[in-house]
Amino acid sequence: ARKSLCFFLICGLCCFPSPLVASAEIPSFASKQEMTVPPPSPPAKTPDFSPSPAKEKAAAMPPAAGPAENNEAALSSPEEQPTEPIKWDSTNMYAVVGGRITGFSIAYLEYVKTLAPDLVYADLILPADINGTVITGIGGSAFKSQQGYLPDNLRIRTIDLSAVSALTHIDDYAFYNINPSLYDELDSPQLILPEQLQTIGSNAFNGLHGLHGDLRLPDSIQTLGNSAFAYCGFDGTLTLPDNEQFTTIPLQLCQGDAFIGTLAIPEHVTAIAGNFAFEGNAFSAITWPDTLQSIGSSSFIDCAQLEGIPSLPAQLQTLGDNVFKNCAQLSNRSIHLPDTLL
Repeated sequence: ARKSLCFFLICGLCCFPSPLVASAEIPSFASKQEMTVPPPSPPAKTPDFSPSPAKEKAAAMPPAAGPAENNEAALSSPEEQPTEPIKWDSTNMYAVVGGRITGFSIAYLEYVKTLAPDLVYADLILPADINGTVITGIGGSAFKSQQGYLPDNLRIRTIDLSAVSALTHIDDYAFYNINPSLYDELDSPQLILPEQLQTIGSNAFNGLHGLHGDLRLPDSIQTLGNSAFAYCGFDGTLTLPDNEQFTTIPLQLCQGDAFIGTLAIPEHVTAIAGNFAFEGNAFSAITWPDTLQSIGSSSFIDCAQLEGIPSLPAQLQTLGDNVFKNCAQLSNRSIHLPDTLL
């Protein structure tokens, strides 16, 4: 009986599955097609590091120059790229309006400022034309020293106008030196003026102590402004223009200079305006034209080297005060006054 019971239990367990087993999902198997295994990949090729003929040829040649951005030696930004230095000359140093030089160009002055505090020396060797424009004049205050826009580190070393062949006018205060620093280093042995020049304005060269030697004013000059050459450093002879239009020597024309030798007042001059026209010069003698009618006050004051003067012109009508005051060499010498003054 026990054996029958055991057999029944064993068979029953085989025929009746356990509830735990029945509740589990039975996985489905893929079809034969889905389970097809792909063929194995061919073995990877061993890389060939031997150079090809083309590569060998390229390696033998130097690399071609490429654009700057691909060149390892190129600078990284445009600001760092080297630039060709500007060559400053008459084509870009000066400002020109209608044939008149009006001063330095803004670009040149900005360049000079970038070099501060180092000094920058400018040689004013003015040309006959600038970029095709013929130069006929130098404007008022063009190179006047006391102007707020001028860099403190700029120095004018030379003034040369000899090549400006069509120059007819130099306007008032053109080279006026009221602030010595701009012309501190000026050293021009002689100021040569072009032959076509007609007018020099007042104070045009006043205060240029660095101008030396002789001064010859061309015969083409018809008008000189007051104090045009006052307080310069001239120490040679002075030659005044001789033409029918030049009739008056203006006030303070050469006051404070050091001209030597004989001063010849040209024919056609009728008046020396006076007011210290030649004060302090070192003339040794003066000659008069017959046309002279007026000598203003203090015209030759402090000309201590003046040794003698000829008789005053017969047509002289006016002789101002102190004309020959402090002319030590004239002491105890008589000066003949014409009857027109009596």
